[in-house]
Amino acid sequence: MVIRADSFLPRGKLRMPDGEIRNLLDTDFSMEYDGEIRQGLAWVDAKQHGLDACPMCDAECPEGAFILITDIHILYPCWVCNKLVEKKTKTTETKMKEEWQ
Repeated sequence: MVIRADSFLPRGKLRMPDGEIRNLLDTDFSMEYDGEIRQGLAWVDAKQHGLDACPMCDAECPEGAFILITDIHILYPCWVCNKLVEKKTKTTETKMKEEWQ
């Protein structure tokens, strides 16, 4: 299945190849990143979590835009430039444990 930014829909939805629309996290969604398969774990509202504009095209994040979180990276599907913007997260397991204590 080929995924493009416009395959993702507002508020954590995904358009399947047959046109069916599903909740992203109900699809067992996974993708390749950094040479390994990564599982989509959660999604968060882009603006509520500090992303006001696309890092690639500077377009304002539209209503319902979200960030998908995996175990080692985040993905922002920009519906303006139709790019999947990916970024490796910097928090290590040790640091994350310290932050939660």
